[in-house]
Amino acid sequence: MGKGLGERIPRRFAHLGHLLRAAGGGRPVIIQIGGRPDACVIALEAGTGRELWRALDGKASYSAPRLIRQGEKDVVLAWTGEWLAALDPATGAPAWKLPYRKNKMVINVPDPVLNETGDLVFLSAFYDGSQLLRLTPSGAETVWKREGFSERRTDALHCMISTPFIRGGHVFGVDSYGEFRCLDLANGDRVWTDDTLLENGRWATAYFVQNGDRTWITTEKGELIIASVTPQGFKRLSSAQLIEPTTRLRGRNHLIDWSHPAFAQRCVFARNDEELVCVSLAAER
Repeated sequence: MGKGLGERIPRRFAHLGHLLRAAGGGRPVIIQIGGRPDACVIALEAGTGRELWRALDGKASYSAPRLIRQGEKDVVLAWTGEWLAALDPATGAPAWKLPYRKNKMVINVPDPVLNETGDLVFLSAFYDGSQLLRLTPSGAETVWKREGFSERRTDALHCMISTPFIRGGHVFGVDSYGEFRCLDLANGDRVWTDDTLLENGRWATAYFVQNGDRTWITTEKGELIIASVTPQGFKRLSSAQLIEPTTRLRGRNHLIDWSHPAFAQRCVFARNDEELVCVSLAAER
């Protein structure tokens, strides 16, 4: 893979160079990898796997870097185990970086979420609660930060696996033990809670994809749900079993499936630990 990283890249990423070489040319692939030294985030040439740049020290998180627009330029927003940073996509040089002070451990899994105008960034983690930041011309500043007493006694939103979403001045997401919540984006106050989408359970998970005014939700039980999700509440409109869950998790009374679906060509693609399925979403003629 990248020159100089060698054995310092965690083994679970060792296959990436082959995948990137197979992908052919194109734009750089930017990933959070936790390499050393100063290679928490790296950029690789898609056609060869050659390292283009490296950035940031410290531990990696599970959150994916994303390209955003800040002011008059594009930056890569990276939320690592140590930093929230904006990086130059061409060089990796930080435009700015803020220390991220984790609570018990690095377990920030969701991606950073931007509001519709792109000037607010919402972060949420299992142990650390939620915070909202406002992007400025040269950095970011905290609007509010809220954290519950524990991952069970939460305040605002303590997300685990699924990334929340913002719409119309509100945040919607799954809390630490499966409670579906709506928050007021302005201050983090809870607007409503719902316990019908998921069963109560540690790290209960659902994934959200917006389609017009409808929210498409896949759950850890392998369901695909079409719903109306508004500040007035959650309403299930239709649902179907998409795939059977196959994974056992200690403390749960049912099998789970934690794979995010993909949507393309009027189909949904979903997988468990045993199979990949493609299901048509096209209307019947």
